[in-house]
Amino acid sequence: MAEVQFNSMQVRQAALGGGQREKQYLDVDELRDAIKELLQTKQQVAHHVEALRQVHSSYQMSGEATDFQAQLSRRVEQLAAEQPYEPTHDELYQVFQDAVGGPAEGEAEEQIDEDIAIEGGPQLAPNDKCPVTGRALLNLEEPVADALGFIYEKDGILQLMRNLGQAKCPVAGTSHIVRQQDLKPATRVVRAQQRARRGGARHHQTQAHDKDALDVE
Repeated sequence: MAEVQFNSMQVRQAALGGGQREKQYLDVDELRDAIKELLQTKQQVAHHVEALRQVHSSYQMSGEATDFQAQLSRRVEQLAAEQPYEPTHDELYQVFQDAVGGPAEGEAEEQIDEDIAIEGGPQLAPNDKCPVTGRALLNLEEPVADALGFIYEKDGILQLMRNLGQAKCPVAGTSHIVRQQDLKPATRVVRAQQRARRGGARHHQTQAHDKDALDVE
């Protein structure tokens, strides 16, 4: 089974090409729905690939017939339950949004990152802290994401898989395998860290301004 991959350049090119032909073929909403469908397919393929790997690694020959289809379906359902997916939270969807226009640069990301602090708002990842180091995502030095979106401190997860180049995901309740080649920078977490730092700087500036105003009075 071939693995389907999309990168930010492909999504950006699709968005720009669609935007230029919008009046002739698609409006932005239709193109947005198509991107969501592509991203959903990407996630489904990732689940199927991981499920195939798990079925293959756990298979033991026996005298009875094995229903591989049923095993595969159960694994896919389990992975989908462990990793709820919303296309609009995908970084590639944000690339598309930037390419077709909309909110001014940074405004959409600012709103997303501010919403993270609101109870019930969008989440940065399925886990809220690195399962290896125990540090909160916003406190990680070099956050990386696996193929299913779980976030880790890079040094911590690499230490965990130092011998085999892979390890079972250490997040409780998960069963997928984390592979070194699948790790990528968690840019969404990095942006949230940058927003948090800027927010803290603005807070300190406001406090200093208020203090100066009181001193003048």
